[in-house]
Amino acid sequence: QLDKVERELRPLVQALRMLPPAAGAGGPRTYLLAISNSSELKAWGGAPLAVAVLRFERGQMSVLQRGSVSEQRLNRRIAGRLLAGDPWHAPGSSPLFTSSGLSPHFPTSAEQILRAWRVITGVHADGVIALDPTALAGLLEVTGPVTTAGYGKVGGADLVRLVLADSYRRYPERDLRHRHNNQLMDAALARVLKGGKLLRQLRALGQAAAGRHLQLYFRDRRLQDAA
Repeated sequence: QLDKVERELRPLVQALRMLPPAAGAGGPRTYLLAISNSSELKAWGGAPLAVAVLRFERGQMSVLQRGSVSEQRLNRRIAGRLLAGDPWHAPGSSPLFTSSGLSPHFPTSAEQILRAWRVITGVHADGVIALDPTALAGLLEVTGPVTTAGYGKVGGADLVRLVLADSYRRYPERDLRHRHNNQLMDAALARVLKGGKLLRQLRALGQAAAGRHLQLYFRDRRLQDAA
């Protein structure tokens, strides 16, 4: 029985050992939080709709910036500096930021996203936290609904259906639909990053991770192994 308990605890001990440096105990850590649109499906999850930059320093989190990809002027073509050897990007290709991650191997796609991000912004980030609408809906069930001009009041039970189905009926015009979806994702992201009810949010994220609705990539190999 003790052997069984030890086997179950060993990964947790490893993760706990890595959490302080991941939260900036030894220096600032910066992570890219990407909300993907799984109606524009990519092998790793979906095209990024909204992006936030999270900075952790001595255990304190700050949100350096957040918003839709279009608002942040990220939807540009990336020339060079992508990960070599990725068969989903031919040598010399110039993909858009939103399609820089095409590999079904999430660490590969996440590294491409980080490199594309640095080409556009000049900012180095230490990892990617990717959520899709299903994961975000689970978090809204915990944090409560949001309100936007395009959709009104939206709760966790409504989010996935709105983004993946109803939005196409309500707003057949592509640019208008994307604008309302971006506003919704940004509002949901802001609500989650506001904090509160942390334990319940972590449980919701655990459920999301089981279905690959939450995916993590860290450039620090020890942290990646623990994750």
